[in-house]
Amino acid sequence: MANPMKNAMGFLVMDNSSGVHYAQQRNKIFENTVENTVSSINDRIEYVYNLSESNQRLRSTMEDSILEFEMKQPEMTNPDVFWGKFKNLSKSGLMSSVMIHTRLQRIPTMEAIQKYIRDFCWYKVQPIKVFVWKDPEGKEHLVCWDGQHTLIMLYLIATQVHKLNPNEVEIPMTVLEGITIEEARDALMSENGEGRTLFDTVDMHEQYVYAVRDTNSQVKIHLLSEKKQQYLEENMMFLANPRRGETDKPGALTRVEEFLDVSYPHEVTKYFAEWCYSLNESKRPFSGVEVACMYNFFNECVRSGMTIDRRYVKQVAMVCRDVTGTDFDGSAFWERVKKVYADYFYRTQAALPEDQRSRISNEGAKDAKMLTFLCAMLEAKGIDVPDYNPYFPVSKQVLF
Repeated sequence: MANPMKNAMGFLVMDNSSGVHYAQQRNKIFENTVENTVSSINDRIEYVYNLSESNQRLRSTMEDSILEFEMKQPEMTNPDVFWGKFKNLSKSGLMSSVMIHTRLQRIPTMEAIQKYIRDFCWYKVQPIKVFVWKDPEGKEHLVCWDGQHTLIMLYLIATQVHKLNPNEVEIPMTVLEGITIEEARDALMSENGEGRTLFDTVDMHEQYVYAVRDTNSQVKIHLLSEKKQQYLEENMMFLANPRRGETDKPGALTRVEEFLDVSYPHEVTKYFAEWCYSLNESKRPFSGVEVACMYNFFNECVRSGMTIDRRYVKQVAMVCRDVTGTDFDGSAFWERVKKVYADYFYRTQAALPEDQRSRISNEGAKDAKMLTFLCAMLEAKGIDVPDYNPYFPVSKQVLF
């Protein structure tokens, strides 16, 4: 895979000598294959640890959590006592027989599992939910579709505290006969009870995409997420999931509010993603001010009824490169906008009687200020802009 390097702005960028963009590799999680669908418990744990350097440190913090468990509840270090608590449950099965359905279960939060171990309370352990999944080759797998955090917690206690082989351990589980993947996904996303590690908005987006690609879901919000996901993939981008340690990776969209906001027409995401690729081939992560600025700009383009094609997006991107000479720096852009606005504000205030003067709000009307300045940059190059009311005058002399 291509190796990331840092550019002059401090962003990770790609050395494309291998011809593989990070986003291409990352978006393979949405490919519907057996390898991307089921995982052993141990492989799932190792997958999370190996996602990033920061996740690697979770190994030692997990060891500390296990040590605290042993010190706080020494009686539970006796496997007969610990596993005896679950003997009276009517339904159980061998730990080793269970795989994790990775397209139904989100990336596990190891910090949450550490807390469950430190504060272990046996009577709060709920049976994991499993069903039989048949892969495209006809092989059957007993898969966990709800309760992977509990499953991983029990696995770590069994293997690291009790030194047991998973083939010897019976765990509480509920086997749901006849449940479909669509039904399991619907139940999983609607259950948000106390003590659960909840799905966040990025998890929900991934589940919606899986629903379309796995089972051809026609639910409106699922189809919308799939459409937006395609826009990202077409432009070497992906929606960053913090638990994968990927927020600094090339092509990562780390500010997700606008992407997930259904009040934005989906075309806005299309134009934004095209802008990222046109700007620098999506060779760095995109975050903060630049995401807010460009989503707002393209949203105004759509509201104005402009015809937007790839050529227009490229023109906008080329003007945006003027901020640094080779790229767009959202922070530098916003600092220039603030300075130009402040100069205008203080000039106009100085002309007023002292008792009529007001104080400047640097962060106020941020979208309007950035839109005004960006449109001025474009107009100076003879490029069409959406209908807008300038928030303050911008002369050519103050532009990048």
